[in-house]
Amino acid sequence: TDAEADVSSSEKRSRPVRVLHLRDSPWVDGPGRTILETAARIDRSRVDYQVGAFVSDRTAPHPLVDALRKRGLPVHAIEDQRGVGRGMVSTFVDLLDSQQIDILHPSEFRSNVLGLLCRRRRPVKLVSTAHGWIGNDVRGRAYIFADRVLLCRFDRVILVSHAMRRRLPS
Repeated sequence: TDAEADVSSSEKRSRPVRVLHLRDSPWVDGPGRTILETAARIDRSRVDYQVGAFVSDRTAPHPLVDALRKRGLPVHAIEDQRGVGRGMVSTFVDLLDSQQIDILHPSEFRSNVLGLLCRRRRPVKLVSTAHGWIGNDVRGRAYIFADRVLLCRFDRVILVSHAMRRRLPS
């Protein structure tokens, strides 16, 4: 009903915006450092910033998860089931629901695909950061082409350089 929608909207306004940043890579490199520093410095009264990290082996060290946990920051170690199948989508949809996520922020090709598939099942805003692409071979160039097509379907895309602005269509 309209009354329920009004309560839901006012409830969302009274709490921080909930963001889940997905990271397919374990490295605390340029993008990983940005995620780590954003999580550490963001105004928690305004933004509940969480990180979902794909983890292949829960017993092995994972530099990004370890760094986030060391700082006491919210991180979800998500079992990497490889690919973008139904199991991975269901895992992320369950996380969106349990954490009441408002904005999903994938940051690589595979997490971008998963983000779009999740949005088919849940109304969530999609934001991605385009850090850069490497197309040294046919496979790399195919990923670049596909990612450019995917990003056109996102609500917002953050570009980290003027070079990326030239490479991504408006």
